[in-house]
Amino acid sequence: MHSITRVVIIGAGLGGLLAGALLSKDGFEVTILERMNFIGGRFTSFEKYGVPIPTGAVHMIPHRFGPMKTLLIDRLHLPVELIDAGRPAILDQSGEYIELGGGGAAKLFLKSIIGNKRANRIMDSIYEFSIGLRGNEIPLSERIAFMNLIRKYSHHVTPKGGVKSVIDALVETIQSHGGRIRLNHEVNAIDMVSDQFLVHAKGERLPADVVVANCSPDIIPDLLGETHRLLGMKFMKRVEDNHPVNGIKIAVVCSHQVFPRSIVFTPYLKIISGFSEPTVADPEMASGKHLILSHQKLRPGSIESQIKRAMEDFKSIITDFDTSCKTVAIQIFRGEYPVNRASQGADFEPITKIPGLYLVGDGVKPRGHIMTEGVAKSVEIAVDHITGGLAK
Repeated sequence: MHSITRVVIIGAGLGGLLAGALLSKDGFEVTILERMNFIGGRFTSFEKYGVPIPTGAVHMIPHRFGPMKTLLIDRLHLPVELIDAGRPAILDQSGEYIELGGGGAAKLFLKSIIGNKRANRIMDSIYEFSIGLRGNEIPLSERIAFMNLIRKYSHHVTPKGGVKSVIDALVETIQSHGGRIRLNHEVNAIDMVSDQFLVHAKGERLPADVVVANCSPDIIPDLLGETHRLLGMKFMKRVEDNHPVNGIKIAVVCSHQVFPRSIVFTPYLKIISGFSEPTVADPEMASGKHLILSHQKLRPGSIESQIKRAMEDFKSIITDFDTSCKTVAIQIFRGEYPVNRASQGADFEPITKIPGLYLVGDGVKPRGHIMTEGVAKSVEIAVDHITGGLAK
């Protein structure tokens, strides 16, 4: 019997749902509060023109054997199939596709460190696609850790059916173990009363022994009010210095396959850093059509001009674009809906100085962990601490 039983989770994105699934399965009483009217945050999709358009993540999990696989398959035993579509490729200046093997990535990284221009350009496209930043914006220690984890965890996989299949499986696990998910419930305050929390949302005050925040770490001090001082000066300095990562993603549906691999980095295009074509891995995902997802850093200046340059990049790759493709979504990630809520290497810690208050999500990525792997690792650390296990 747990001495701590009631857990309130703020946010039904991937981090909140992973935490909710693990804790509800372990016997905790879990309530998830989500301010939006849908579940999954930036790791789900909506059907449009017969294809699943992702809200954020490009139907891809960065590593075959990383924290996502550990939580989804090894610990939760979810009925999710992770499809290996092979290593990513680089579209070289010559127009040739070059497979990016583990050893090749390491050699490029080392060459970039010593100033090789071609290696720098390729690594920048990899960083920008994976992290939303260029190499000179990421601490060297973080870049080294990132490369070490690629070697340790291997290349990416695609969830069969897309990212929503993962969300649906997590929701089923939570609800089957008595957990509750409440949509349109924005949390506006967290009170600390004796040895418990009172979480304010939609006119209610929910008592909790533990609060797991899967929201921007920036808003935690405001939710806590005067008690935010307990978070410590280091936390507040991070709030002051925090810079979320912004980006642009364009979704295109095409009548034919475009790329030989499901992930292609494009260091020589005008503005797009890379493409994902998840239907290479899972042709059934889009009912015979092909889904192409681009990613680029959101730069200063006109967004319209950046989108225009991106469309020029698309047409330089897909020569029959006007007759075989349709642009179905252009998504701008910034403000309350960024690519990452903290820059790589400037993340917050999952375990706060306030006992019972934890942070998870893409603003809480441990060193070297990117995208959903960072989210999953933050959840693993927080949940192991809550349940009394040793955080790995």
